[in-house]
Amino acid sequence: MSQTVTIGGVDFQVAAVPGRTVEAILSDRTLVQGIWRDVYRWDARTQTGKVLVAATKDKSVPLPNAITFFIPRVTPAGIVTRNVQASDRMATRFLNLVDAPSVAEVAKAIAELVQQPQKILPLDVFAPLNACLSYT
Repeated sequence: MSQTVTIGGVDFQVAAVPGRTVEAILSDRTLVQGIWRDVYRWDARTQTGKVLVAATKDKSVPLPNAITFFIPRVTPAGIVTRNVQASDRMATRFLNLVDAPSVAEVAKAIAELVQQPQKILPLDVFAPLNACLSYT
């Protein structure tokens, strides 16, 4: 199923990213910080837990959205990596096209259009571990 999003009067197609490209995109440290992060810590010694990120009253944590510009390049060894110059050109063209000052501003605008998804922490699943070990 294909969807479109309109930014600055310009329609963009939204589609899934192929697997090898996902791996290459996730090599970006900025994106990884939003995906793989500590969100909860349990201390068995004190029998206390703490949510480590901003959360709602029901302990829902945000699942952040991100925008990245990625033109793939395949190395002679067959590894998919980011073509830095082409990706930067794409970002500049996009910002010019939608008349935005920065990628951060576009991300903020999209966050206003698309509600940020949230996930309730499944603390009950880990409850059996609470008496005997600490975890993050």
